[in-house]
Amino acid sequence: INSAINDILAGLSARVAAKKWAIPRTTLRRQLEDGLTRAQAHEHQQRLSKAEEERVRRWIVSQELLGYAPTHRQLRYIASQILQGRKDLEPLGRSWKDKYDLQTPRNGLQVVDTMRYLCPASPCTRRLLTRYSHKAARTIDLLSVQLVLKDRELEAQKALNERLSHKKRRAVEPDKNEIFCSLAQIKDVQGGLDELRRKRQRVRKPRTSNDDNTNATIIVATS
Repeated sequence: INSAINDILAGLSARVAAKKWAIPRTTLRRQLEDGLTRAQAHEHQQRLSKAEEERVRRWIVSQELLGYAPTHRQLRYIASQILQGRKDLEPLGRSWKDKYDLQTPRNGLQVVDTMRYLCPASPCTRRLLTRYSHKAARTIDLLSVQLVLKDRELEAQKALNERLSHKKRRAVEPDKNEIFCSLAQIKDVQGGLDELRRKRQRVRKPRTSNDDNTNATIIVATS
């Protein structure tokens, strides 16, 4: 649309610009008149504003990160709480969920597809799933996918840390050959050895010449 508008501002006719860029002439004329798309022009008629729809989308993403699939009832409850917060007590219509999927197609794959096997879908919802599943897959929020992958990576790292932290390290006995003594301990041992040698020398009596003569006399007398 912006390219077609630029061509018109450059001098091209609206009919040729609409045909060139495959845009309906009514859409192009509306853009030239007020600069608003159809969705923007009717935004004031929606029950939830764009900011409130973004809050709902963030809640959906947070639930999916936790491993839960939001149901239709939970989604309607969250939207009702937002409306009650600004004093809007009128209940939501029966087809509000389908209109919400139309206005936010990138939530189609994240919300409707995950709820398909939790609650029976109406024929209208099934048609919406068939119509917008590919569009939702193309427009899915890339940041949400990256957050899910990062969350799984953190969970795997946390599990690995827990497995490693529970293992007790086996106590290793010290090698006696690697035990070293201080210089003071070595001197004390040497002093004790010297004292032991002196005691042994005092116990032993030295032999004299009188002992040798006595032994010789005893031998002669015996013979």
